[in-house]
Amino acid sequence: MCFNLKFYILLGCLIFPTTLRGVGPSHLELLPWSQLSLEGKSPNHAFQTHTSSLEIESQFDSKLSAEEKSSDLFYRITKVGKIKQLILSIPVRSIKSGVEELDHILQSALKPKEFPKIIFTMKQYEFLKSFHPDFYPVKLRGTLSVAGKSRDENLILYISFKKEAILIIGKHDIFMTDFDIQPPRVPVLNYPTNEKITIRFELYLKLIQGD
Repeated sequence: MCFNLKFYILLGCLIFPTTLRGVGPSHLELLPWSQLSLEGKSPNHAFQTHTSSLEIESQFDSKLSAEEKSSDLFYRITKVGKIKQLILSIPVRSIKSGVEELDHILQSALKPKEFPKIIFTMKQYEFLKSFHPDFYPVKLRGTLSVAGKSRDENLILYISFKKEAILIIGKHDIFMTDFDIQPPRVPVLNYPTNEKITIRFELYLKLIQGD
């Protein structure tokens, strides 16, 4: 039932216009079923955590011409390429696996009191050649900040456009030691986790049309 409800809500967003009129510059807004997961392993154990408590800040270039502002979202992002700002934030305390002890250990490793959010700030994006009729690969260059340490990262994600709605999927690997994080140990077994963490994205967005 939950899946069917989610499906029909999404279908409505894709069939009917989802561009809303807002105050200020045009921007993208996350739809509520967007989610992100972190996956890792230890010698004898794999774990996965999820969160849907994501935050996004975005803004299109205010210098867009009237014609560009009235164009569809696909044209504005792929042809005009005028996304001025894109910041994705993930509250650390919202990342959960369903196992309370494991959640505590993983969250503690990310220093949530000092640095309550994981933040990706886009600096540049580039659409790559697509071999799929519905998904377009895009390379995002930006800064990823985790537990107080920031690094430049290149992400390859895939975008699908449906009228004014966008689906973004993809994954990106990071190594905890690159962010000065000591890999935590799995509860009970006391095995250290591997350094590599895989971040998986499934983001649904709509355009809020500004002035």
